[in-house]
Amino acid sequence: MLGGFVAWIGSTFLLENLEVGLVLGFVTVLCVTAVSVLLIPRVKSDRNSRVPPTWEIPARMLSATILVFLITGVAQTLGPKLTGLLTPFPIYATVLAAFTHRYETANQAIRLLRGVVAGSVTSTVFLLIVSSTIIGWGVGYAFLTAICVSLLTHTIIFQFLKSRN
Repeated sequence: MLGGFVAWIGSTFLLENLEVGLVLGFVTVLCVTAVSVLLIPRVKSDRNSRVPPTWEIPARMLSATILVFLITGVAQTLGPKLTGLLTPFPIYATVLAAFTHRYETANQAIRLLRGVVAGSVTSTVFLLIVSSTIIGWGVGYAFLTAICVSLLTHTIIFQFLKSRN
């Protein structure tokens, strides 16, 4: 996890000053995501999980909330672009992976992270559609279209991952 944080922080600061167009940015994200999914080892599902204690769900919620407050607390200092780069990774992926590894198995945590990485394409598609249509179509149509296309995208990604496991 520490190695992942270091790579994420390094790439965030490298990307902070990078300006690319919408289409090039979208294609780059798709390529990086595809390579990332291919680099995550495919592991078998195992069912050797333990029953988590009753405090486990509240601990997940508290962990995620602390990370949200931390990022929100420094957002004004960091500015909108850097805050936007910092927000996606640590909040849910860290919390879910740590708890899955602890109460499931390492293989289940790897499978979870593969799904998180692949599923990030859905939010990328959503943001692409909203950013490219909101001015011309208005908020309602832009978001409705983005939601529909994102659901379709997510279904395709889910079926793809399901067929490869």
